[in-house]
Amino acid sequence: MAAKSKTTSSRDTLAKLRTHVTEIEQRLEMADHANERATTALRAAFESLGSQSGTNEQALRAHTDRLATHLNNLIVKTRKDISADLKKTLANPRLGDLDAAIQANHRTLTQAEIAQAEAIGKVNTQITQLS
Repeated sequence: MAAKSKTTSSRDTLAKLRTHVTEIEQRLEMADHANERATTALRAAFESLGSQSGTNEQALRAHTDRLATHLNNLIVKTRKDISADLKKTLANPRLGDLDAAIQANHRTLTQAEIAQAEAIGKVNTQITQLS
């Protein structure tokens, strides 16, 4: 009977692990989509501002590209950090370690989402100041 309970517990643990990994993947995808939307809006705004104001469109485009790269790098770094942390934990899996790693990954992702939102906010502020 104890073996059956342990097997059920292991299945529950695996199911929870899969759920957490799926949540992390979904949040990363949402962050990617937010970056794409922000980058598209930023480029459109800068192109519109550049043509309206007669400012150096090449300089605006270069600035836009730097900001887009910065936003993208935030997510790329987060993906790498989460992947490395999970690989390290899965190399010697223990239930407590897995749970701690998942919680740490959620915190890492939350911090990246906050940094992303702040960066997008700064971009929006810059666009407002230019218009």
